Amino acid sequence: NMTPAEREKQGITILPSNLSLALENLQNDKEFLQELPKPLVDTYFAIKRQELATTSELDDQAICKQYSQLY
Repeated sequence: NMTPAEREKQGITILPSNLSLALENLQNDKEFLQELPKPLVDTYFAIKRQELATTSELDDQAICKQYSQLY
């Protein structure tokens, strides 16, 4: 395991631990987003926001069950 200082020195960042944080990171990556078609970005965020709304009140087991039924 690396210390936070070691990770920073190596330029290593920790990945988001949940969908909400991942979406926040993606929304803040303006350079990446401008490379994608705006309708695609808008649709992706709309779908993921709905996914968050649908799963926000579920516990981990219920979320796993829901995803297993979808995929």
